[in-house]
Amino acid sequence: ILGLSGVGKSTFINTLVGRNEMKVGHDLRACTTKIQHTIMNNPRNPDHRLVIVDTPSFGDMYLNDDEILRQFSVWLATSYIAGAQIGGVIYLHDISAGSMDATTLKNLEIFQKLCGPDSFHSWILGATKWNFIEPSAGRLHEKLLLNDSWKYMIDSGSLAYRFENTRQSAWNMVDKIL
Repeated sequence: ILGLSGVGKSTFINTLVGRNEMKVGHDLRACTTKIQHTIMNNPRNPDHRLVIVDTPSFGDMYLNDDEILRQFSVWLATSYIAGAQIGGVIYLHDISAGSMDATTLKNLEIFQKLCGPDSFHSWILGATKWNFIEPSAGRLHEKLLLNDSWKYMIDSGSLAYRFENTRQSAWNMVDKIL
């Protein structure tokens, strides 16, 4: 799970797994400073487990983006060596924030390169924090993301969803990766 600080990555994971696995920050300082994961049984396929990974935030004022990319690269390599299959990436964006800045778009390009040249087909782009914005403004921000900031990723196979703080909306995203 990727995204900027405060976008709701840990909240998404807790909602998905149905319990408070990840600490959720409520102040200006991000609380996820190292890659963390939780393992759960796959309710859609009991023979498989899901490993849901919570990552530190881009744009954190206490942890630079290069360190986040390094942590992610190490985790990815270690998981690959251990035989794990990476199913996909969920990138979360705060819909009340509007569009994405150039630094975030650059970091997404780097993550895409780490995951492989054809990886966007296994990316889900999720808009969070719908309860913090007027519906008409949210729809406008969503349209801008779909037609501008996320256009290349969507044209390359990514799918966009709304995370509405429900377990069903979280599973709608994960199901598309599975």
